[in-house]
Amino acid sequence: MDTTLTDEMVAGFRDKDSKKERFRSLYEKHDFLTAYSRHTDLRVEDNPHGAIGREDEWNSHAILQLNFLLEMGLKPEH
Repeated sequence: MDTTLTDEMVAGFRDKDSKKERFRSLYEKHDFLTAYSRHTDLRVEDNPHGAIGREDEWNSHAILQLNFLLEMGLKPEH
């Protein structure tokens, strides 16, 4: 599967980060998966709680994720 983005695809990005050169250039230089990984790394450096999703929902999502894992059988010894 080809994950390379075309200039037209990059130009069509509507998210807030696509307007910032340091993020946009990643997608211009790398295949999508590499660019996304590096993009996420930069966002984590800037703000770990706001890197994925919404910062104001960090704690509530953590609780939901933990509950899901427990329901799926997560045990202390895992």
